[in-house]
Amino acid sequence: MGGPISRTTRAVQDSRGRFTGRMVTYARLRTAEEVRRANDINAQLYGSEYVQRTIIPRPYMEPALAAETPALAGLWSNSVKA
Repeated sequence: MGGPISRTTRAVQDSRGRFTGRMVTYARLRTAEEVRRANDINAQLYGSEYVQRTIIPRPYMEPALAAETPALAGLWSNSVKA
């Protein structure tokens, strides 16, 4: 972030693909401290690597799977040929 523009400078996009107006320059990382600092900057620019999500329960999936379980093996029986 900051510094002169070079061949490896790119515009930053957020997780939805929108440009943020910030520019970053990519470079080879040589030391563990550079890697740590780059990871901190990435977290600031793009957000956390992991996003905790809550998925709502899907009450109809279990009965549907139970009804289709006997037929599942037949769906793949001819797909793999040795």
